[in-house]
Amino acid sequence: MLLRGTVNRNTLIWREGMSEWKSYGSIFVESQPQASSRGNGGNDRAYALNRVKGPAIFMIVNAALTIVSSLVQLLINLGLFSIGALGDLGKNDQAQMLLQGAGGVVGAVVAVIFAIVVLVGALKMKGLTSYGFAMTAAIMGILCTSVCCCPVGLGAGIWALVVLDDPKVKAAF
Repeated sequence: MLLRGTVNRNTLIWREGMSEWKSYGSIFVESQPQASSRGNGGNDRAYALNRVKGPAIFMIVNAALTIVSSLVQLLINLGLFSIGALGDLGKNDQAQMLLQGAGGVVGAVVAVIFAIVVLVGALKMKGLTSYGFAMTAAIMGILCTSVCCCPVGLGAGIWALVVLDDPKVKAAF
């Protein structure tokens, strides 16, 4: 709403935990003293929000797709594991199905965990609420490329790291 101009420093706002309505400007000054001392804190924050928006959305979409595909992979591998455990196969085939199913289940669970961390970090990056979590998400997005075989994460993670290295973006967190 700041970027569209529908809110300014004099707009009264309230959020959970506040006892009364306050102007956006007074809350911004209370929560961002380093930004207000430069005299253009609102512009720096708007700049940072604009910069992180693209890579954050890219990482959110990539994480969501990774979660869905990993859950499908998990179901398939649980099926392989069941066939190996319950199927009427030879001992070698049964052992192979059990190992493939178990390995696939572990891989899918790891991929879901990575993707959830990337998703949460990307959401924090988009809202400029946790620089450390945003950096972790960007790095894990890159790592997810090798763990989850999702090459799109590499581009998203690198883009996020470049944006997060911008001094104005860092200062806005």
